[in-house]
Amino acid sequence: MRILDIGCGRRKAANAIGLDELTDSDADIVLNLEKFPWSLKSNSFELVYCRHILEHLDDVVKTMEEIHRVSEPAGKVIIEVPHFSHPDAFRDPTHKHYFSYFTLEYFTGNPLYPQYSSVRFKILKREIKATSGINRFMSSRLKPSFYEQRFSRVFPAYGLYFELEVIK
Repeated sequence: MRILDIGCGRRKAANAIGLDELTDSDADIVLNLEKFPWSLKSNSFELVYCRHILEHLDDVVKTMEEIHRVSEPAGKVIIEVPHFSHPDAFRDPTHKHYFSYFTLEYFTGNPLYPQYSSVRFKILKREIKATSGINRFMSSRLKPSFYEQRFSRVFPAYGLYFELEVIK
Protein backbone atom coordinates (compact mmCIF):
# COMPACT_ATOMS: atom_id res chain seq x y z
CA MET A 1 0.00 0.00 0.00
CA ARG A 2 1.35 3.43 -0.94
CA ILE A 3 0.89 5.81 1.99
CA LEU A 4 1.54 9.55 2.13
CA ASP A 5 1.94 11.40 5.42
CA ILE A 6 1.53 15.15 4.79
CA GLY A 7 3.22 17.35 7.38
CA CYS A 8 4.68 14.27 9.05
CA GLY A 9 7.00 16.20 11.36
CA ARG A 10 8.90 13.82 13.62
CA ARG A 11 6.07 11.27 13.79
CA LYS A 12 5.83 9.85 10.30
CA ALA A 13 3.35 7.01 9.91
CA ALA A 14 4.86 3.55 9.49
CA ASN A 15 5.62 2.60 5.88
CA ALA A 16 4.61 6.07 4.66
CA ILE A 17 6.34 8.56 2.43
CA GLY A 18 6.71 11.62 4.61
CA LEU A 19 6.09 15.07 3.19
CA ASP A 20 7.03 18.18 5.15
CA GLU A 21 8.56 21.58 4.67
CA LEU A 22 10.79 21.24 7.73
CA THR A 23 14.27 19.90 7.07
CA ASP A 24 14.58 18.56 10.64
CA SER A 25 11.51 16.33 10.22
CA ASP A 26 11.24 12.66 9.29
CA ALA A 27 10.17 13.68 5.79
CA ASP A 28 11.34 11.73 2.78
CA ILE A 29 10.41 14.69 0.60
CA VAL A 30 11.01 18.24 1.81
CA LEU A 31 8.99 20.86 -0.04
CA ASN A 32 6.89 23.95 0.50
CA LEU A 33 3.38 22.67 1.23
CA GLU A 34 1.97 26.02 0.08
CA LYS A 35 3.29 25.73 -3.51
CA PHE A 36 1.22 23.66 -5.89
CA PRO A 37 1.43 21.24 -7.51
CA TRP A 38 3.59 19.20 -5.17
CA SER A 39 6.33 17.16 -6.85
CA LEU A 40 4.30 13.96 -6.61
CA LYS A 41 2.61 11.95 -9.35
CA SER A 42 -1.14 12.05 -9.69
CA ASN A 43 -3.16 9.05 -8.49
CA SER A 44 -0.20 7.68 -6.52
CA PHE A 45 -1.44 7.01 -2.99
CA GLU A 46 -4.00 4.60 -1.58
CA LEU A 47 -3.92 6.24 1.85
CA VAL A 48 -3.13 9.84 2.79
CA TYR A 49 -2.65 11.11 6.33
CA CYS A 50 -3.08 14.81 7.00
CA ARG A 51 -2.84 15.16 10.77
CA HIS A 52 -2.76 18.59 12.38
CA ILE A 53 -1.45 20.39 9.33
CA LEU A 54 -4.50 21.85 7.51
CA GLU A 55 -5.02 24.50 10.18
CA HIS A 56 -1.49 25.81 9.52
CA LEU A 57 -1.75 26.22 5.73
CA ASP A 58 -2.94 29.32 3.88
CA ASP A 59 -5.29 27.66 1.40
CA VAL A 60 -7.38 24.72 2.60
CA VAL A 61 -9.23 24.47 -0.73
CA LYS A 62 -6.01 24.21 -2.79
CA THR A 63 -4.56 21.72 -0.29
CA MET A 64 -7.66 19.51 -0.51
CA GLU A 65 -7.44 19.70 -4.31
CA GLU A 66 -3.80 18.60 -4.15
CA ILE A 67 -4.64 15.74 -1.78
CA HIS A 68 -7.33 14.69 -4.25
CA ARG A 69 -4.86 14.86 -7.16
CA VAL A 70 -2.20 12.66 -5.56
CA SER A 71 -4.72 10.12 -4.21
CA GLU A 72 -5.87 7.10 -6.17
CA PRO A 73 -9.55 6.84 -7.13
CA ALA A 74 -11.40 5.49 -4.07
CA GLY A 75 -8.29 6.19 -1.98
CA LYS A 76 -8.71 6.92 1.71
CA VAL A 77 -7.77 10.21 3.38
CA ILE A 78 -7.44 10.60 7.16
CA ILE A 79 -7.64 14.18 8.42
CA GLU A 80 -7.24 15.36 11.99
CA VAL A 81 -7.59 19.02 12.98
CA PRO A 82 -8.35 20.93 16.19
CA HIS A 83 -12.02 21.59 16.88
CA PHE A 84 -12.84 25.30 16.78
CA SER A 85 -14.01 25.20 20.41
CA HIS A 86 -10.68 24.14 21.87
CA PRO A 87 -8.67 27.04 23.31
CA ASP A 88 -5.53 25.93 21.46
CA ALA A 89 -7.34 26.36 18.14
CA PHE A 90 -7.12 30.13 18.66
CA ARG A 91 -4.19 30.30 21.05
CA ASP A 92 -1.64 28.90 18.61
CA PRO A 93 -0.47 31.86 16.50
CA THR A 94 0.39 29.54 13.61
CA HIS A 95 -3.23 28.40 13.18
CA LYS A 96 -4.86 30.09 10.20
CA HIS A 97 -8.15 28.12 9.99
CA TYR A 98 -10.75 26.71 12.36
CA PHE A 99 -12.79 23.59 11.72
CA SER A 100 -16.18 22.24 12.65
CA TYR A 101 -17.85 18.88 12.22
CA PHE A 102 -19.28 20.18 8.93
CA THR A 103 -16.28 21.96 7.36
CA LEU A 104 -15.41 19.17 4.92
CA GLU A 105 -19.00 19.05 3.60
CA TYR A 106 -17.81 21.74 1.19
CA PHE A 107 -15.95 19.00 -0.70
CA THR A 108 -18.80 16.45 -0.90
CA GLY A 109 -21.13 18.01 -3.44
CA ASN A 110 -23.78 18.45 -0.72
CA PRO A 111 -26.13 21.10 -2.17
CA LEU A 112 -26.54 22.71 1.26
CA TYR A 113 -22.94 23.93 1.11
CA PRO A 114 -21.33 26.25 -1.45
CA GLN A 115 -18.95 24.48 -3.78
CA TYR A 116 -15.55 26.19 -3.84
CA SER A 117 -13.90 23.33 -5.71
CA SER A 118 -14.78 20.63 -8.21
CA VAL A 119 -12.96 17.87 -6.29
CA ARG A 120 -15.17 15.47 -4.37
CA PHE A 121 -14.74 13.31 -1.32
CA LYS A 122 -17.19 11.02 0.41
CA ILE A 123 -17.18 11.31 4.20
CA LEU A 124 -16.90 7.75 5.52
CA LYS A 125 -16.53 8.67 9.17
CA ARG A 126 -16.20 11.78 11.30
CA GLU A 127 -15.94 12.30 15.02
CA ILE A 128 -15.74 15.14 17.46
CA LYS A 129 -12.92 14.23 19.87
CA ALA A 130 -13.09 15.19 23.53
CA THR A 131 -11.03 14.21 26.56
CA SER A 132 -13.06 14.55 29.75
CA GLY A 133 -16.16 12.50 30.48
CA ILE A 134 -18.60 15.40 30.20
CA ASN A 135 -17.05 16.63 26.99
CA ARG A 136 -17.09 13.13 25.52
CA PHE A 137 -20.73 12.75 26.54
CA MET A 138 -21.73 16.13 25.14
CA SER A 139 -19.95 15.67 21.84
CA SER A 140 -21.03 12.07 21.24
CA ARG A 141 -24.63 11.99 22.52
CA LEU A 142 -25.90 15.19 20.93
CA LYS A 143 -26.43 15.99 17.29
CA PRO A 144 -23.18 17.58 16.13
CA SER A 145 -24.92 20.78 15.01
CA PHE A 146 -26.67 21.13 18.38
CA TYR A 147 -23.45 20.44 20.27
CA GLU A 148 -21.47 22.96 18.21
CA GLN A 149 -24.14 25.68 18.41
CA ARG A 150 -25.14 25.31 22.05
CA PHE A 151 -22.50 23.51 24.11
CA SER A 152 -19.10 23.54 22.42
CA ARG A 153 -17.93 26.76 24.07
CA VAL A 154 -18.86 25.53 27.54
CA PHE A 155 -17.69 21.94 26.98
CA PRO A 156 -14.95 22.25 24.32
CA ALA A 157 -13.74 19.35 22.21
CA TYR A 158 -10.06 19.06 21.38
CA GLY A 159 -10.27 17.82 17.83
CA LEU A 160 -11.98 16.40 14.80
CA TYR A 161 -11.28 13.15 12.98
CA PHE A 162 -12.34 12.54 9.37
CA GLU A 163 -12.06 9.52 7.09
CA LEU A 164 -12.73 10.41 3.47
CA GLU A 165 -12.92 8.48 0.24
CA VAL A 166 -11.60 10.12 -2.91
CA ILE A 167 -14.21 10.37 -5.67
CA LYS A 168 -12.81 10.71 -9.21
